[in-house]
Amino acid sequence: MSGSPQEILVPTADQGVSVKAHKVARTGNGTQRVIGLLNNSKPNVNYFLEAIDAELASRFPDYKIVNFVKPRSAGPCLELDDIAEQCDFAINAVADCGSCTAWSVHDSIELEKRGVATIIVVTDVFEELSKEVAGSMGAANIRMATIAHPLGELKEHEVKARAKKNANRIIATLMAPANTDRSNLSAPAGPLPPLGSAEAVNDYFYAKRWTDGLPIVPPTAELISRFLATVATPADTIVGIIPPMMGRATVEKIAVNAAMAGCRPEYLPVVIAAVKAICHPDFNLLPIQATTNPVTPLIIVNGPIVEQLQLNSGYNVLGQGWRSNATIGRTLRLVLVNIGGGVPGRMDKACQGQPGKFSMCIAENAKASPWEPLHVEKGFAPDQNTVSVFGVTGTQDIVHYARTNAEEVLRTVIHSAPREGYKNLYSGGGPLIIFGPEQASILGKANLSKKDVKRIVFEGSKIPIDIFNAETVTLMKGRRQKYFAEMKDVREVAIADSAGDIEILVAGGAGNHSVFLPSWGDTRCVTVPI
Repeated sequence: MSGSPQEILVPTADQGVSVKAHKVARTGNGTQRVIGLLNNSKPNVNYFLEAIDAELASRFPDYKIVNFVKPRSAGPCLELDDIAEQCDFAINAVADCGSCTAWSVHDSIELEKRGVATIIVVTDVFEELSKEVAGSMGAANIRMATIAHPLGELKEHEVKARAKKNANRIIATLMAPANTDRSNLSAPAGPLPPLGSAEAVNDYFYAKRWTDGLPIVPPTAELISRFLATVATPADTIVGIIPPMMGRATVEKIAVNAAMAGCRPEYLPVVIAAVKAICHPDFNLLPIQATTNPVTPLIIVNGPIVEQLQLNSGYNVLGQGWRSNATIGRTLRLVLVNIGGGVPGRMDKACQGQPGKFSMCIAENAKASPWEPLHVEKGFAPDQNTVSVFGVTGTQDIVHYARTNAEEVLRTVIHSAPREGYKNLYSGGGPLIIFGPEQASILGKANLSKKDVKRIVFEGSKIPIDIFNAETVTLMKGRRQKYFAEMKDVREVAIADSAGDIEILVAGGAGNHSVFLPSWGDTRCVTVPI
């Protein structure tokens, strides 16, 4: 860090390498060349690849064509080693949304590193995103073919016509050499120009897209040194790698963003823990940063630190009014933007977004809960300080008018659950339910445990599968394979993969309200110690 106390520090980070791979020896092919077709399970991709398969068969009759299906478009591809073992070439299709584009680029790079010549097929709306993600991973010149958007809304014959129209270019690009040199990472940020006032700092940072649109506190070297004094960890320690730009989130860079957000220095350990939590593989941050969905991390703080930092767990817990809640949540967003590159419209492709993307940080109202707190449920001691992160797509108020017994309280929750257009139905996972203290007390007095409540909500909110069209059911079966396998003859679909995937906590003030928060589905709650 600079010796000049008033020097303004840069909030962005150097890029890191995200992927780890190994060479896989191919077996059993002899001299025959093999082309793998990787279907990422997006709507209509099966028709698209059927047409590509036919084109390949007619042009390369001596080649073998092998089809692979990736059930979760917004998650890791478990088929990579199989593809690498069997195939010389691969066509990875079709990236037509933010989250699937991010993972498709990742998968294609992994296959290239395993020695498989790979092309990613992406729709034009997400071409820029795919190039940004590829560049951030050191593979700016990976093979890529762009087709018109959209694909999922077309009829079968239209999809196949589009595939046939683009087949020449896709095949030619696939067979051509590609430059996947990983040395083209961006250079470290240089010094800032002279910025003589807080207004000038704000104007410069805003123009660089280093803010959330609101004014920031100039991150001077002197201010950052006060933040770093609150933790024993060296400033250059990497807490995590933030996708999709794969920025190195060092303690110092996190502190810079915390200062900008208006945090007090003593908040830094909570922020560091939150960054560590979102970098856990179970949280699945890569597609969250790029998805068209409005998902954002909700930070939940537990332990004695709640009172120490005056974190709000009562009235207006999801709203404004508390510096610690507001600035800790805001810091995490700035980290995602400045270190991870999640700039709206560029990497962050959320169609509408949500207000929680400014800041979303709460504490659990453990004193008002009849149950064990969330962190205890996750295996931590009651006096441990923890941060949990949960990828939520919004909040839905539940009003419990004249609901004075446990059965009525839970019936209202069940009837408030979305019936369609709800990500957990399609991708699994489970929602978060925040009970107000009054409703939690009613449930507790009825001797209902958290496990009981989860089971009742899980069973009661099932939806008849025949309300969905055939294409949606096929998508659900692909993304929720374990659920459909375990349930066998599925006639109803639950709002979570299991009762245990529904998360419950108590927060808020007195009144007849609870909150239903759908999750993004392809993410899981992660809890870490502070």
